[in-house]
Amino acid sequence: MPPKARSVKIPFPLKGMHEGASFEDQPSGTTVDCQNVRSFPADSSEVAAQNAKASGRARGGQRPGLSKYMPTQWASNLTHRPSFQDLNQIVYSELTPNTGEGHVIMQTTSGTGGYTLVDNQGVTVGTGGAGETYQMAEWGEDGFGYVITATSDPELVVRKISKTGAVSWTWTSGGSMPTIGLGGATEVVRGMGTAQNTLFIWLRNVTGVNGEAIYRVDTGDGLLRDTTYWKRSENQSTGVFENFYPSTDYEANNHNLMSISRGVIGMLCFNNSGAQGATTNITSALDHDVSNADLTTAIEGLTNLSSANVTVGGGELSADNDVTITFSGNKAAQSVSKLIFTDVDLSGGGTNAISTITDGNTEQNEVQKLTVAATGGTFKLAFDGSISLQGLSLETGAQLFCRSSHLYGVKSGGAALDDVNQELSITSDEAGNFYTLSKYSTDGGSNYNFVLTKFDTVGDVQWTRSHTGTTRDVAYDYDGQRLVCVGGSVQGTTHSFAIVKVVDGTVLNSQDAHGTATWNSCEVDEQGGYRLARNATTVNLARMTNATVPVEDWIVSVSGSNNNQERIGIASIYSLEPSNQLATRQTVQVAVAGGVVRKFTDAEWIDVTNSTNIGSPPLDKSVPVIFSASLGGKLFFADGRNIKYYDPNDPQPHGSIKTWALDDGTLPVSTRDGVTGEMRPRLIEEWRGRIVMSGLSTDPQEWYMSKVGDAFDWEQAPTVLTETTATSGTNAPAGKMPDIITGMIPISDDVLVFGGDHTIWMLSGDPMQGGRWDLMTDTIGMAWGRAWCRDNGHGFYMMGSKGGVYYGAIGQGVKKVSAGLIDERLSDIDLSAHLVRFLWNEKEQGVHIFITPREVLLNTLNSSTTSHLFYDTRTESWWLDKFADKDHNPKAVLTIDGDLAGDRAIILGGWDGYLRKWDESEDDDDGTAISSHVYLGPIEAGSQLSSVRIDEIQSVLARGSDDVDFDLYRGVSAEQAYRNTTATFSGTWSAGRNRSERRKIRGRAIYLKMSNTSVGETWAFEELLCMYKETGRSAARSP
Repeated sequence: MPPKARSVKIPFPLKGMHEGASFEDQPSGTTVDCQNVRSFPADSSEVAAQNAKASGRARGGQRPGLSKYMPTQWASNLTHRPSFQDLNQIVYSELTPNTGEGHVIMQTTSGTGGYTLVDNQGVTVGTGGAGETYQMAEWGEDGFGYVITATSDPELVVRKISKTGAVSWTWTSGGSMPTIGLGGATEVVRGMGTAQNTLFIWLRNVTGVNGEAIYRVDTGDGLLRDTTYWKRSENQSTGVFENFYPSTDYEANNHNLMSISRGVIGMLCFNNSGAQGATTNITSALDHDVSNADLTTAIEGLTNLSSANVTVGGGELSADNDVTITFSGNKAAQSVSKLIFTDVDLSGGGTNAISTITDGNTEQNEVQKLTVAATGGTFKLAFDGSISLQGLSLETGAQLFCRSSHLYGVKSGGAALDDVNQELSITSDEAGNFYTLSKYSTDGGSNYNFVLTKFDTVGDVQWTRSHTGTTRDVAYDYDGQRLVCVGGSVQGTTHSFAIVKVVDGTVLNSQDAHGTATWNSCEVDEQGGYRLARNATTVNLARMTNATVPVEDWIVSVSGSNNNQERIGIASIYSLEPSNQLATRQTVQVAVAGGVVRKFTDAEWIDVTNSTNIGSPPLDKSVPVIFSASLGGKLFFADGRNIKYYDPNDPQPHGSIKTWALDDGTLPVSTRDGVTGEMRPRLIEEWRGRIVMSGLSTDPQEWYMSKVGDAFDWEQAPTVLTETTATSGTNAPAGKMPDIITGMIPISDDVLVFGGDHTIWMLSGDPMQGGRWDLMTDTIGMAWGRAWCRDNGHGFYMMGSKGGVYYGAIGQGVKKVSAGLIDERLSDIDLSAHLVRFLWNEKEQGVHIFITPREVLLNTLNSSTTSHLFYDTRTESWWLDKFADKDHNPKAVLTIDGDLAGDRAIILGGWDGYLRKWDESEDDDDGTAISSHVYLGPIEAGSQLSSVRIDEIQSVLARGSDDVDFDLYRGVSAEQAYRNTTATFSGTWSAGRNRSERRKIRGRAIYLKMSNTSVGETWAFEELLCMYKETGRSAARSP
């Protein structure tokens, strides 16, 4: 019987290169050999879009090419070819000439006077919003001002303005701009803040909304991110709690009641789960051993509580047994006010207490515990609302916590004592702590106590300071890391202005600023000074310096300004959070070669002051790689010898290299016998607003961290220790790294991964806030330096200390992603002779692993060629990359991460002094052909005694593809077919569907190779169909 004709589709090997199996057992979907190809998505209809330019169809083809990022080499006057040692960038919030620098937005006149813009010298720039009622203003992370007013209708108006007063967008322009109707125009904005290109607005008295609501506005175009509101305080049908607790509706003297820090939206609110000013929210006198039934009846009888939302469990209350109070129903999934003792007349026994054992939040119900250790007497219980700090998740809006600053009223004898409670102001620091200011009265509002409270990152109270007098506002000073308070007889002093310690709330110093007895508002400006405003029509705006004891700078009368200045907004560089990777930004790119530091753009190289002498450069020219880290708009270097940093703004316009001189403490240093000069760390990163260093050869397990937000303070033993103090493994409770440190990976604000010689550890939490070591793996270490990269989440990829590529993530440990695939290739890499750099490619959703031979002498070009790797995370596939021109092999790599697509680029610093970018629009490597190929197959007979004969091949290439050469190889085994250097026949395919290839080939195993080696060409694959027959023994003997 003649052989039966069959057909088979030969797919592109989307699972990439697999070198871990025998030739006969090549896994399906993989290839034995490929170079410069990808299984990328390419669904674009553009003819030129054959490489990874669009997401969609994974069909295979040639990788993207390279193009020059800028047209010129590093320098033409060098006697040797330049050797890139570092590429990095300094990321700023968008501090262009149009963005605010200490500019103030304040109310113009009472009623419908709009707003006034004042510069950092007290000069009025302009006004806006005439005929509208001023609500509040805030300068955002992007350096622009956001002003909220209300029209006479009334409707809400939001504007984005620059420091010149120019309006970027406004809700009054109509069209698609939002419209939010209001029930009134009096202080409807309770708070506002910006984060991640979003303006959050907390509103009350919104038309059609019961309770209060939070809206999210895109700072780029002014449009709402949600159809209506994002979150609201209560269910629109039942009126019970829904997402957050509201404000008290207090309309006098309150400031911005929202502050955003480290992923938490802090809101100074009224926790109205308890009663507000009611006299019935107190039980009758209860015996110390009251029965469960009577206790349940008493608690259910309190205002806002009933059998539908509270359960008393745990048995009978006694000195030996506590009971639990669990909230449910309309008190479920929220933080509930704590029950309190009042009219306590207990005797004997131990401590009596009411504690929270399960914090209520979006995920769980509140559970409180009642302990009465007394052996006699009575007590009463009250259930009151409270002025509280509420934390919402920045990402989801879920309630994370709600903690009381002070209760609405401690009851006695059925009467409300603290019967007037009001929230005033909130601020936060760089560590995620919040500071709230509120007040309460026990006599109906005739006299007040003012309460300043510090909460930590999870809402726990750290300290509370209560004073008479008047404290009107509080602000955090990021520069001095202290609080400033204003008012009249502020914080227990006799003055209007006070500096307060963050560690305990005590007053450092106080004065009547500018001889004025009362100030109503305070903010921190762009220089760390203090801007003060008061409710007056003259001498109503002033500045104090940032000295330890602040000094009067200037005071002005802002014309037309009225007597209500609690809601000013000021542009402060400290609130711009340059490290926020989602903010509108500008970047400064920096390169180091031969120890010389230069700034660069896509058009030119730019010399910087103190870094032009190539004979005596500021950094060590003898080391193959230098690392750097950015903090506070400056770039700090670690080359093992020098202490230098780059300040891009001093002097203007291009900055200078400066000696890293400290204000406090000393930088890490060591000496060794036989080694000339001091030795400095070689590893440096930025984490949690700290510069982190390691790599001293004399103490390889030690790590060092600067003070939070201050690279010039390394004092580890200041007079007062705070959670922001500089530290090290020697002084921190966590101790030194349990292994030799080979690299550091900042994963998130909470986790810093340390690579070791044979282990991987992570430091969980700031070491000054209880951070601890957690082991990720004890089976592998990390290659030295920056042989790692982060992905677009909280994971990382790294080169193992023994070769191999690994993936790690918080809570997932470390796993090998090269196992069984390309391990032999990776194990052959001599890490002492090669530079290994990892780089995440967001567009292609994968990891570049660049492996370049080191250069022994700077004036000697290493002529070795090398192969690089790419790991596609979508298909978990490996691909081999190779540059035909050895000059294209990178010594240093950088992802320029701008906000606009055109500003983002993967940069490779080549051996020839050119910077090139990974360019999806290019079909070759900067004029050099990309030699690309892939093997399809093997197509094999079903038994060792048979062979296959291919009778016809039908091929389809992508529309717009350039030509592809094809070769067919045969052999008596798959390995022989692959190693065969003489093709049985060859040909060329073009774009689209090609004519059938009917030349025949017969063998035990057959490979089809597709390739292209032409300059300016690229290709993409669609489909390949083979018609074949399996022949018998005789055919198999003579392939």
